[in-house]
Amino acid sequence: MKKLSKAVYLYNSSLFSIPFLNKILYKIETFLYQRDLLNLIFIGQKQNKFFARLSDLISEKAAIVICRSARIEHFLKNIKADIVLDLQINKPESLTYLDAYSLMWSLVFSNSVTTTTKKLLANFLPGDFSVKKTVVIPYNDSLEVVCDYIFQTAKALSQKGFIVHLMPFEDPVSIFGLLRQKRKKVTRQDFFSENKILLDLPIIPFPIRFLKNKFIRDLSRISTLFYFYFLIKLIKPDYLWCFDPVDIQLVKKVKGLTTTIYDCVDYFTSLDTKKDKEIKADESELIKTVDYFFVNSQVLRNIKKTIREPDAVVVQGFDEKAFNAFSSFSKGEIKYTAKFRKLLISLPKPRIGFIGNLTYRLDFKLLLSLVKKMPKVSFIFIGDLLPMTYDDKFVGTVKLLSELKKARNTHFLPKTDTRKVLRELLKEIDIGMIPYNIEFDFNRYCYPMKLFEYFYMGMPVISTEILELRKYPEFVKIGKSVSEWEKIIKDFILNPRDKELQREEKNLAIKNSWNNKVTQILINLDKQ
Repeated sequence: MKKLSKAVYLYNSSLFSIPFLNKILYKIETFLYQRDLLNLIFIGQKQNKFFARLSDLISEKAAIVICRSARIEHFLKNIKADIVLDLQINKPESLTYLDAYSLMWSLVFSNSVTTTTKKLLANFLPGDFSVKKTVVIPYNDSLEVVCDYIFQTAKALSQKGFIVHLMPFEDPVSIFGLLRQKRKKVTRQDFFSENKILLDLPIIPFPIRFLKNKFIRDLSRISTLFYFYFLIKLIKPDYLWCFDPVDIQLVKKVKGLTTTIYDCVDYFTSLDTKKDKEIKADESELIKTVDYFFVNSQVLRNIKKTIREPDAVVVQGFDEKAFNAFSSFSKGEIKYTAKFRKLLISLPKPRIGFIGNLTYRLDFKLLLSLVKKMPKVSFIFIGDLLPMTYDDKFVGTVKLLSELKKARNTHFLPKTDTRKVLRELLKEIDIGMIPYNIEFDFNRYCYPMKLFEYFYMGMPVISTEILELRKYPEFVKIGKSVSEWEKIIKDFILNPRDKELQREEKNLAIKNSWNNKVTQILINLDKQ
């Protein structure tokens, strides 16, 4: 497993040039940095063996080094990492000869500069000198819950050269564990490392086991909020890119420190009346407060424009690169693919598939009736149960899912986070389905990402009456009842999709790539 990408911030301090004292200070910094308790490193201008050890340690642990002093060029030359110069030099023409000399060599050893530094050193830098922008993305679920639109946005931004910080509120680490050098195991660690996404796990001042207590959990949330606030003040990002109504808490704290964005990808709601009111109040305030507001569908635009007209309606998002990847499979991927592809091939045709989390959102009444009416059709679900505390109690998700599993023609495969593996499984499925319960607003106004995964594979798609999907009448057939679903499925079986229609579907998926979505948003940001 690859190490997580880390960032470190370098400053110059004259205290670290004082004999004897600098040895003590370097030892303290090294001790704290080794344990991930420190990412601000102060450097003096005099070198010693502790200076060299710290340089080696930073090269080993850090993916990105942000240098905030032009007077430690001698330290930068030994660093093996991506070095970004972030300086506050208001009048570079007034620099002394020695300072100008230090700045010149700092630029030589750096890979890029921040946008602020580029502006301040406009006449000092070559026009093509690389510029790095920084974005911070809050994450409000456990990292074990794959929130694909957030991860894919972070990946797309990183591929465009951004420094990307992901801040997970629900995955704190204890200061006591760090002091004992106890490392937290992070879900999808390889994904974050490969895509150079900096994961800023919040540090809390009490043991993790105490989080079982509700009061401590609430205290942890407050502590984490302040931790991220001060971290953002340190990072000085160009953008705070939000996806969740609860992010209003952080947005209000950092307003004025950075450009804030609300990337609205869903109609957030809850079956719990009290929780629903909280979500709607938070989202309304967030929409009014952020600098930029984007939605990914016309349906969301029509609903949210009563609060504020979005700056743009952007495309949905589809991970074309990962879905089309032909890189070698890991041992685990080979084993999973071979086992479950063999299972799928053994199932009677036609095969109708659903991919995604198994939650209260499924129309269990529809599905339970359908599997009984069509016993010769194989219904396949690729995904795991995702508990949703506030909503499950109103639906009885676990009980209904258990009933669905009893049917002889339903088949459940564990989830895979690897798109190229999913692609191989979808090759053995004839029809893609989106059986969401449209009695729930969250479903009626959603825009499922799985649609474009079905499209990319050239599959016919059947769905309940999700409003945004009405714009694809050639590719998606809407069924409003069990009898309509049965009729559509039989029609799909009797009339296979022609090649031209499949090509059009695939082109739609490509048009809705994450790269295109992020590009559209960045173009709107650059207009201002």
